[in-house]
Amino acid sequence: MDKFLKIAVTLWTLIFLVFATPEQSLTYRHPHQVLHDFKRLEYATSQLTDEHLNQVELIARILSPKNVLNKLLDKNLEISSLCFNQSLYGVESLLSGGTEGSWSLKMIDAWGKPGSGISTGNLAWLGDFDECQNIVSYYNSSYTSGSSFSLMPESFEGQYCSIGTSLNSAGLSLGIPVGFSIGSCFPSGCSVQDIYNVVQTIIEEVNTNSTLKITVSCQEKNLEYSTGAIVTIVLYCIMGALCIVGTIYDAVRVMNTPTPEGDGPHLANGTAINGSTSKKSEDTEILINPQDKPYEHKPGALGEFLMCFSLYTNGYKLLSTKQPPGSLKCLHGIRFLSLTWVILGHTLVFSLNSVVNPLTLFAWMKTWSFQVLVNGTVSVDSFFVLSAVLTSYLLLVQLEKGKTISRKFFISVPVMYLHRYIRLTPAYGFMLLFYTCLMLYSYDGPLKPVNTAIGDAFCSSHWYANILYVNNVVKPLEQCAPWSWYLSDDFQYFLLTPFVVYMLYRLPVGGVILSVAMVIASIGSAIGASVKYDLGVAMFFGRTSFLDPVEITDDAQDYYYAPWTRYQSFGIGILFGYCLWRCNGKMPLSKVGNVCMWVISLGIMLAVLYGPYELIAGKRVGTVAETAIYNGFGRTGWSIALGYIILACCLESGGWVNELLSWPGFVPLSRMTYCAYLVHPVIMTIITSSQKNKVYWSKITLIYMFGGYLVCAYSVAFIFSLVFEVPFMLIDKKYLTGKLK
Repeated sequence: MDKFLKIAVTLWTLIFLVFATPEQSLTYRHPHQVLHDFKRLEYATSQLTDEHLNQVELIARILSPKNVLNKLLDKNLEISSLCFNQSLYGVESLLSGGTEGSWSLKMIDAWGKPGSGISTGNLAWLGDFDECQNIVSYYNSSYTSGSSFSLMPESFEGQYCSIGTSLNSAGLSLGIPVGFSIGSCFPSGCSVQDIYNVVQTIIEEVNTNSTLKITVSCQEKNLEYSTGAIVTIVLYCIMGALCIVGTIYDAVRVMNTPTPEGDGPHLANGTAINGSTSKKSEDTEILINPQDKPYEHKPGALGEFLMCFSLYTNGYKLLSTKQPPGSLKCLHGIRFLSLTWVILGHTLVFSLNSVVNPLTLFAWMKTWSFQVLVNGTVSVDSFFVLSAVLTSYLLLVQLEKGKTISRKFFISVPVMYLHRYIRLTPAYGFMLLFYTCLMLYSYDGPLKPVNTAIGDAFCSSHWYANILYVNNVVKPLEQCAPWSWYLSDDFQYFLLTPFVVYMLYRLPVGGVILSVAMVIASIGSAIGASVKYDLGVAMFFGRTSFLDPVEITDDAQDYYYAPWTRYQSFGIGILFGYCLWRCNGKMPLSKVGNVCMWVISLGIMLAVLYGPYELIAGKRVGTVAETAIYNGFGRTGWSIALGYIILACCLESGGWVNELLSWPGFVPLSRMTYCAYLVHPVIMTIITSSQKNKVYWSKITLIYMFGGYLVCAYSVAFIFSLVFEVPFMLIDKKYLTGKLK
């Protein structure tokens, strides 16, 4: 037995489970941190022997329902009388046979049992959550008459709990919590402390010198609404009511307003209900300049306000595929495809906690085809390039037209900042409210965090950093909604952009030198972080070994989140926006030169995605110089290549690629991309955490999971945009910054 415990403790030092305790829930951790820890788990499980696996099954049998329930009947144990009596009634009902003991059988059947696949990460045996939670036992009055049971409530229910092990590594210095988890089912009269006392007593009886630490958590059936949840519901209801009233007002006006030709009622786009088309022009780009007046009769002040919330008109404009003259059409396709790439990558990482074989991912990562996902973080750099190209180009066009003349430039900049803030923050804020205060009320399951009503513990203390767009530099390791670091980086870059663009307009040579210098400084900071932490080429793993003691928290702050290391992509985008403006619609290169640039751009992209394959697959160890060059210049190369593709497509030199990216169907999807980016991690968290049983991962499974997430993300984004984004954009246009311009 002594030998067995030593082997068991050694095993536990090799095993990590993200949800072993509520604080380690995926909800609270950045996906890259989770991926990093699962990579260490892969190495740990690769060291397991047959003897280790046998001991896992043995320790699971020690914590079997039979042993635990028997210990519950120990009168010398410190447990409540309610728990003792309900457990005693369950055992005696089971022994009596017949239908009286059926609920007891279900309670035992609901317990998790050790399964196969431990070496591929199957370290949580969830049992049957629904079977346990649906148990209801009514006391038999003839059986309980005159006994202690007669003092008990008339019924009790099943209570799903998770018994986990957690202790620090003693021999391998992995630096992470380790353990495994067993789903269990107890009578509702047993408290967490009762269950803990029972399990801890069993362990101590086996060996009093054991350092094994036990954690017990039980799911609450009826979680009381917190103040934050109530406030969130009220705010959501107010927005919903405004949309309903605004839509009714709009519909009544549509049905009673004739077309300019007098042909009867017409739709918001100027098309008569009978099918004829009015001469009224349509505003097809509500995100830039909603100027059209679809109705002949101008509504009053209250009507104008309610029209901002009309689902009818806003929905039509949001789904319109038409664009105003001069639009950079290819950006819509690139924006949608880039988010598709982000969602695919997040599908992998967010699912790690809810699949039976999470370590299969690392076998996939060593294949050639999966390099697109392993190095898929450049999809975020694509967004930086898109944002910079569009912002710099539009500012230069405005400067050229005299809309922002020199003497008024510094006056107009604060208005631009306010417009940007109002454009982004309402939808962002409503997402944070749901994610923080309401998300945990939307689902149940064995993977749901317990003992909290807050979706993300950091949101209750650090929410202000998100609203001020500084969460990437203010306690970045404890971010609320950790995927939102990108918004802060982008917003901070936007604060600098007007001044950089103005210099490009007034002093072109000086502006180019400044822009290039900022890009070089950003590259240098990325190289410095890579050398400082001895980073590998993918996802924060160490250079010489995936078990290098790289502090994921530090390098995430200094390399991945930091605006100074990521600015290179945005700065390159500004330069390409400037080139686009200077070209004035004409491609300066010959056809041969253009073809050569396309070949070079595509070659750079392939090199960024597939160049480090040998290092990622573990075929050889990269040098410090190799990894530093890739980490410093990889994003730069990707941004330059994408920048040229955008330039060529906007100058009608992109051929079929431009035709594809400019497909009108991408236009509405592109408009919803911002909201889809906000909500898709919330959707993934809800779906994965609400699973009652884990899914076996295969590539086919991954494909349909990705497809489902993509459809759900854009479906929710459509509603979210209509209710929380577009109304505030129109209010800003009509009453705020639109009046200040």
